[in-house]
Amino acid sequence: MSIAEIHGKISSSGSNISDRLEDLLTSDVFGTFKYLVDPTALLKFLEKGINLKQETPKLPNPNEVKDTEYHFWPQTANGIPDVIIVLRLKNEERIAIMIEAKYFSGPSDVEIGEENKDITEKSFETTGNQLAKYFKAIWDGQIKKIDIKNTKKFLFYVTCSNVDYNNTLTDACKELYNLEEEGKKRIFWVSWNKATEVLEELLKSVRKDKNQLSSYLLMEDLKELLNKKGLYNFKGFNYILKEYNSFEKDANDLLLKDNIFYQNVGYWNWLTVYENNIWSKVEKIFYKEV
Repeated sequence: MSIAEIHGKISSSGSNISDRLEDLLTSDVFGTFKYLVDPTALLKFLEKGINLKQETPKLPNPNEVKDTEYHFWPQTANGIPDVIIVLRLKNEERIAIMIEAKYFSGPSDVEIGEENKDITEKSFETTGNQLAKYFKAIWDGQIKKIDIKNTKKFLFYVTCSNVDYNNTLTDACKELYNLEEEGKKRIFWVSWNKATEVLEELLKSVRKDKNQLSSYLLMEDLKELLNKKGLYNFKGFNYILKEYNSFEKDANDLLLKDNIFYQNVGYWNWLTVYENNIWSKVEKIFYKEV
């Protein structure tokens, strides 16, 4: 079942599905979290987030949560974010979590040109930074049909891993004016890749017995979907590689080989183009034996 289609993000014929991959991904991931028997996967995923203070969010343990409400594409005074999740704890405290998710795109900011150069705090709701607008909406409780008064509030910006989240979050906080410091503490970035990581860990502990089978199957399917979309961290090679020890002397010969990788500060990359200074940066180089 696609929550994206229920909410009209995908037409009944599917004709606009290529334009709605972002909404479909949001529906797949957070829709699965909604149907799991407890909020463990959701909370462990969000705990992977990071803010401008380089802090991770302080969220409750799953066993402290009494119930969870999911609101997909809710109306706010400043636009339509992707999801709002309200956690009600056993001690009756509540937490409101807004999700703004991206796939290939960045924030849908409205450019501020010369005609709007005198923008003020009161007028930024109709222009400017998307994340700032959404944070202001949840901070002020300006969410239609959802009661988030007296809640602890967070905004999570979810994207692929290859984005400069620091600049994005900095730009958003600068437009929050007197709420800038709150934004630095309460706006977090998290990569879709972390969802795959969390699911892999949880699947090791969830049994396939009749009490947990539905959760196991939901998480397994979501993990496979994210892997298919390439939303995972590098895990190593699935074939034997030979280390090349004399590449400084034989660089030209080396670059004729297939499937070349180099290791740089713990990360792996394809070595596809020779650069004059590449060898001073490389720790080890490997190639696949054929």
